[in-house]
Amino acid sequence: NLFKYTIHHPAFFLRALNTLHQLGLVEKGVIRFAKLQMNSDEKRRKVYCTLITYRKIKPNISQIAKKVNNNNMDLSVYLGKYDKIITQKSVNPLIEQVKNYTLLILDRGHNNLIEDVAKVDDLNF
Repeated sequence: NLFKYTIHHPAFFLRALNTLHQLGLVEKGVIRFAKLQMNSDEKRRKVYCTLITYRKIKPNISQIAKKVNNNNMDLSVYLGKYDKIITQKSVNPLIEQVKNYTLLILDRGHNNLIEDVAKVDDLNF
């Protein structure tokens, strides 16, 4: 219910983020990202639907790594250097268990990372 409230009342959410930033608990980049994602009704609905949809997904990292290794797969991981949402720390548990992987860190944040990865892949094929 609190999450739904913040989607319908983004000013409350953004004030809370600013307070957390002043306390040193949230980085400025996270606030910029949140403002960008919350600046229209359409974007707020998208955020809500995305988080509600993905909230129950709990991948079994060990099982994924085992399947990658058992099938001699090469894993490619693309991250944004300034991404505060998906960080290298968050993918380390997987890549530490995988034998063959490539980690490519692009010089950008979270936004438009998919488009940049597509450009990199186009160059590699």
